[in-house]
Amino acid sequence: MLATLAADREPTGRIRVPRLDIANEIISEIFINLLPPYPECAPCLGLYSPLNLTHICRKWRQIALATPRLWRALLLGPTDVWNDLQGVWVDRSGCCPLSIVVDDGYKEEQDVYRGGEFLEAILPYRDRCEYVQLVTTNLHLPLILGSWPSLRHLDLDLSESDPDGRHHDLGSVPLLRSAALIRPQSFYYVAAPESLRLSGDGELITDTLSYFNLPALSRLEVSEELLDPSPISSLRSLISRSSCKLEHVCIGGLRSVVDEVYRTAFPSTIFTFTTPTADSVTGASGCVGGFWV
Repeated sequence: MLATLAADREPTGRIRVPRLDIANEIISEIFINLLPPYPECAPCLGLYSPLNLTHICRKWRQIALATPRLWRALLLGPTDVWNDLQGVWVDRSGCCPLSIVVDDGYKEEQDVYRGGEFLEAILPYRDRCEYVQLVTTNLHLPLILGSWPSLRHLDLDLSESDPDGRHHDLGSVPLLRSAALIRPQSFYYVAAPESLRLSGDGELITDTLSYFNLPALSRLEVSEELLDPSPISSLRSLISRSSCKLEHVCIGGLRSVVDEVYRTAFPSTIFTFTTPTADSVTGASGCVGGFWV
């Protein structure tokens, strides 16, 4: 090999390396594998952003722009970059289903909450939204109510309770399979997910399950504080009201009911238990082994 390269040395002394012709389809797949696996979102900017691939050379830019799957997942944060990218980024995704994370529109330096602005920006694409994570307020709640025909997973943090104590039906979500809700007392599900995770984010919300009718529910993760004053009765009422078959329940948070009481009351349900951590406050799952995948 070295002898071959030496023979290919140019008069200037530089070695002429043969160009490798790789099919555009293969380069496209390599680009896709550089990003986090879908539905995880790549950042808008930075090392792992698809935008980087458009700045290397003309050929790479053409391939990146012609690969819709590079642009199907988007993380929106408290920056101004979305003002310039919102239409361009999503348009590049073609007809692909979308994964969108609206990661807190609050801007400390301006004391302005931009969650509503972000929500309005994604609404034109709601028919393609497959995985959605939103941080918003009850002020902007009407924006998300309605039809989400492609939605499979919803992660929703309302950031505050509904001061009027109203309950809301998300709307038509025929493909919804899982949901994670923080401050969930504002929602009342008629069309149910199969998996549900509930967190109060430190707020005292009792008998939370009384707000839900979940006929398809099979997996539940909930902090025990949200089941007070009677966790066993709360679960029984949910099962009776919804006619659901709970296969797996994960109980977290501060607990007053011991493990065996749950297992004795619901012998056909698998129970797992977690201890309070910082994750239980932020709403992250405490269950392991890909339980919520």
